[in-house]
Amino acid sequence: MNRKIFPASKTGILFLVIMVVLHVSRLNAQEPDPGLLTLDRIISSREFQSERFGPVKWLKDGTGYTTLESSEATKPGRDIVWYNPQTGKQKILIRAQQLIPPGKQKPLDISNYFWSDDGSKLLIFTILKEYGGIAREGITGY
Repeated sequence: MNRKIFPASKTGILFLVIMVVLHVSRLNAQEPDPGLLTLDRIISSREFQSERFGPVKWLKDGTGYTTLESSEATKPGRDIVWYNPQTGKQKILIRAQQLIPPGKQKPLDISNYFWSDDGSKLLIFTILKEYGGIAREGITGY
């Protein structure tokens, strides 16, 4: 008694193997679902990074405040811009181009700044280097 339970030809088996291989390779080649929120996507991509704002410094004479804004003329760089909140008037006080140290290509990466009491001097804190993910600040007088 020599009965075959699943009679199949060589062509049928070959077809079945090819279909399985194609299906498995298609599963592996699928792009990640863009609607799927993953921890890696949140941490690694800049997709969820907020736009930088500030720091904001109110001027002691009460004429307005200054803040850092992305420079349109010098990339990457930020201008120090003055705003009058009563009139909405604004003016670039210090352009990012002015913050490029001699012999360098890019402007200082300002992390914070302080005006002197009379508004004639500016103390700038910059990120000098990062050691093991920790930013080290430096001081620059302007």
